[in-house]
Amino acid sequence: MAPDMPKRPKPNHAQPQRRKPQGRQRQDHKPQDHKLGRGETPGAPKPSGADLRHRAGELLEALERKIEDDQGGVPTFFDNHLKRILTQAVRPGPGVPIGLVLGPQAPRHRAPPPELERLRPFLDRFEEGRFIDYRIRRVEKPGQKPRRSEIDPDDMTLSQGAWDSLRWRGLPLFKTVYDFAIYPMLIWELQPKTIIELGSGSGASALWMGDLLQSFGLAGKVVSIDITRPGITHPRVRFLRGDCERIAEVLPVMEMIGLGHPWLVIEDAHVNVLGVLRHLHPQLRHGDYLVVEDSSIKSQALARFLAETPGAYKVDTRYTDFFGQNATASFDSIFRRV
Repeated sequence: MAPDMPKRPKPNHAQPQRRKPQGRQRQDHKPQDHKLGRGETPGAPKPSGADLRHRAGELLEALERKIEDDQGGVPTFFDNHLKRILTQAVRPGPGVPIGLVLGPQAPRHRAPPPELERLRPFLDRFEEGRFIDYRIRRVEKPGQKPRRSEIDPDDMTLSQGAWDSLRWRGLPLFKTVYDFAIYPMLIWELQPKTIIELGSGSGASALWMGDLLQSFGLAGKVVSIDITRPGITHPRVRFLRGDCERIAEVLPVMEMIGLGHPWLVIEDAHVNVLGVLRHLHPQLRHGDYLVVEDSSIKSQALARFLAETPGAYKVDTRYTDFFGQNATASFDSIFRRV
């Protein structure tokens, strides 16, 4: 959820652990990091206009390659918008030497165009690469307004539905429209053998992911846990009744050992978050994914868990930032186990 939205009450023993309702096929389950450069060190001086233009020039070249190689020459709306801004910023008009724009003779302190200046956070993310340490994502950089998400809070408020809830098979799904698009892409890329969902809610999200596995021709299964078991069935879904306060009883280690990898773990129960993450961590392997939904209200538990497991998880910015920085209910919390 957006930071200033009303908090949803935690479930208790009398209330179900409610849910809030993502390219190319990857054969080796090793997502590629399309990193252009080293990026800036947090706290480094703000680049000059010429520096920003040089970085924009590199991005423009990468953008043109992406459109041609990955999209068959067909640009998206954003591609067209970005290309227009970058072209105007880095390519001189008739009779203007390119050196006056990007070369050593370029004015080092000439202010960049306002539209290019607004792209500075995007350029930073592009240079930092795909997989980023959580602590780096939380650092506020000089000259930039602190912003957890590029999605306006009002837009995020409406992202699950303005009156009715987004639904799957007639059941409330409690996903944002952004996550509704992100999860299929993640499942297709990861091709999980096991999806562990903590917080079944109505059961719609487990049905949805089971349907995705079937439609993609994948052999994976969904294990969905909640204190109240939904009264529905699916050939790819196993609903377990249990309390996440006693996660070791609900999902014993010996049972987890028998579950095939890669895993996609989705924590959305809002109960015993730190204890659940600690219990699952030893069983998560390199390349598995851990998603903590509604992380804006779980930040203390999440930060403590990551401090206890330094270097074990990286934020996958392909998904957290697919529609803009943190355009998801999982702020900085779509992780790949490394």
